[in-house]
Amino acid sequence: PDTMANPRCSYSPWATAAMDCDPAVISGLSSTITAVFAAITWDTDQPADSRIYYGTTQPQTLEDLDMEISNPTLKTAHAIDLTGLTQNTTYFFAVESTDNIGNITLDDNGGQYFQFTTPSSETYYVPDDYPTIQAAIDAVASNWGHEIVVRAGTYYENINFNGKALILRSEDGPETTIIDGNTAGSV
Repeated sequence: PDTMANPRCSYSPWATAAMDCDPAVISGLSSTITAVFAAITWDTDQPADSRIYYGTTQPQTLEDLDMEISNPTLKTAHAIDLTGLTQNTTYFFAVESTDNIGNITLDDNGGQYFQFTTPSSETYYVPDDYPTIQAAIDAVASNWGHEIVVRAGTYYENINFNGKALILRSEDGPETTIIDGNTAGSV
């Protein structure tokens, strides 16, 4: 129907609508790096998703970063874990957040891209390097990938990993290496 001809209908060729053209502001970017793992965190001033582009070649453009991981959940505190990294390798990355309207913010460190180098992991032997399993755990940095190898024998102790992410294994299998808590609680 022609609304201009009907006096009961008002017609305006102009309408107004609020528009959100402000993308999220990224701040507080930080990283925790281990031999095979990196945790990248950042904040945004409004809820947005989380995405990281990364790779091992110095990028000239964003397309040069050949790996990507994302989380579609809209939030203001962002955290993405990069796993399966190679030890002693330099990685370059950029972070991106998109708000619920579709406004995109990319932080590529002003075109220089952020970077980190994974350290080498180390292997420690009990009792060669440390007299007890707990002494080795206490001495090892909390980096992922570090390994404690326990030689054959019986070890009378209770161990506590103290929140460290490391590998503890027997050199020759469970038949030859025993950890005995000596009835003093869990091993």
